[in-house]
Amino acid sequence: MSNSNSLNDPWGAYTQIDKDKFLDHIFKCAEWDEGRLSISIYSVEPANNVVETGAFIKYVSNRYPQFVFSQEEIEEMIDEDTWPFKQAQKRSDFSDDPRNDGKLGELILFLFVDAVLDIPMVSHKISWTQEPVQEVKGSDGLFYGMYEGKESLALGESKMQKRRHDALRNSLDSIKRFHNPKGNTKTEHELNVAAHNLSSNLPDTKIRELMDLFTGRDTPYQYIHPIFAAYNENWILDVQEKAEDEEDVRDRISSKVQDSGVKEYLVDKLHEDEYRSLRKYHLIFFLLPLEDADSFREELQHEIYPYVDS
Repeated sequence: MSNSNSLNDPWGAYTQIDKDKFLDHIFKCAEWDEGRLSISIYSVEPANNVVETGAFIKYVSNRYPQFVFSQEEIEEMIDEDTWPFKQAQKRSDFSDDPRNDGKLGELILFLFVDAVLDIPMVSHKISWTQEPVQEVKGSDGLFYGMYEGKESLALGESKMQKRRHDALRNSLDSIKRFHNPKGNTKTEHELNVAAHNLSSNLPDTKIRELMDLFTGRDTPYQYIHPIFAAYNENWILDVQEKAEDEEDVRDRISSKVQDSGVKEYLVDKLHEDEYRSLRKYHLIFFLLPLEDADSFREELQHEIYPYVDS
């Protein structure tokens, strides 16, 4: 597959999420680039001096059908007077404890990669099997498109944890597993399965190209790793208590984020023997500090699937 084909028929044409509408609910606090490491930190937009997550959670939950189904499948359901959101719920077996359910982070990862990186998800993993409990292991999202002028396979990872360092370190651990001998075999298997379950959001020409790529019959691509991580920051509560208005909330959050040491932590980690091999890959972090990550997860799961008592 050549870059010229992608320029004539850009992969970004097949993304699903409106970037402006997504970014209406969050704002960027800080960003850094260090080699192939890219870090962007966002916060939920404040309202009335308070960082209320309700509107963002509502927006994210409403995108859930697009995470599970292609647009063509959604339109077919609408034509048949079937509610796509209800069908998406049926395909997903949510845990009684949202802390044990990775789909919530995967959903937000999908929004960042699709809307911000302009790289489409090429296979809806939840719909690979009819039985929702048959979870497909592997990446937290499979995307393909252009990144820094090169065609790229994006193997995503998502973490939502209380402690910031746990979320970041565990993200690196998960990415590292893609590139060991066992990880390579698992990735090849995932791509072979994906090649026969590609999203109908893509035209036939793109599907054929991906089938050739994923089954090893065409030119190699570069690997990139978009990573979404959410975690607690205790100072968010203090910021809301002291801020005078929404602009002051944003300024205070941005200042705290700038001084939080996130960049230094990740740069230092990537110079440790355990992780140094990851420096040759593009690691693209989308980070979301929260007042209470557990409550956020619980509210998001309840919004998507209100039938689970957590």
